[in-house]
Amino acid sequence: MSVVLLTGCGGDDAPPPPVNMAVGVDGAVNTDPSTTSPPVTGVPPVTATTPTAVTPPVTTTIPTTVTPPVTGVPPVTTTTPTATTPPVTTAPPSTTATLASIANRRELYDFLTKERARGEVVGLPYHADNKRKDRLYAYQGLVFRGDSRIPTDIAAIDGFEGGKDLRLPDNLLEAQGLLGLAVGATGQSGVSTAKKLEDAFYYCSAGKRDGYIYIVDTAKLPAREAAYDMAAIIIQNGYRKDDLTGGEVNVTKIPFAAVVGWIAIPNATAFMDAGGSGETMLSTLSMDWVHFNPYYALS
Repeated sequence: MSVVLLTGCGGDDAPPPPVNMAVGVDGAVNTDPSTTSPPVTGVPPVTATTPTAVTPPVTTTIPTTVTPPVTGVPPVTTTTPTATTPPVTTAPPSTTATLASIANRRELYDFLTKERARGEVVGLPYHADNKRKDRLYAYQGLVFRGDSRIPTDIAAIDGFEGGKDLRLPDNLLEAQGLLGLAVGATGQSGVSTAKKLEDAFYYCSAGKRDGYIYIVDTAKLPAREAAYDMAAIIIQNGYRKDDLTGGEVNVTKIPFAAVVGWIAIPNATAFMDAGGSGETMLSTLSMDWVHFNPYYALS
């Protein structure tokens, strides 16, 4: 608030002195009415001035605009968006805050037999590099990958990696499920995982005798990697209304330290040929099949 002080200017005009006021020889004003001495010759009479107001009243002015608008710059309008990120409806109710509780084989077994789902969908701070500039979403939590390769082979190559170079724009769009007309198809770009063990189960053996289901913690991925949530990307960007991907989470690269552990399923192919499913396998899951990755504890 600016305050403007309007100060008046003083003047020399004033009313004449009272008739009974005289000036003494020493120049002092004598107000005693009994004094009859005439004024001293050559000394002008002293004029007593009584100002009407020593200090004029202060006028306070409140400007309507504290700072005038800058010429050429439009006024800034503050708006509150109704939703910065569209609501995601595919996330499980659990969060990643409790992921650290899986610290050994027993806790991994309890997770597989009791919880079997833990994570949340989060919006990424960047868009897909396509014409529509689609929003991208990631899944932070535990996901499953069925794979016929044994754990020592996976450790030897430091985890899982897709077959295509994701530095190429089209391959990255495919990994995000946004390449051209093949929306939702990830092909060989990235590493396919699932939110539910049952959806990963049928990929565990690839016709071989035994099979493996790896449990991956996407919260342990390096900052340069991403775990794209296919359902959220496709549904939230308006391509489809339902998830037709089987709960797929496509990861750009999974280091072995992000693998919590695995289930080693003996005779997996025969089990599936006999009508076995991930659900029936879990109902009879043996502790001997569950293995905790010691490198995950160090990550």
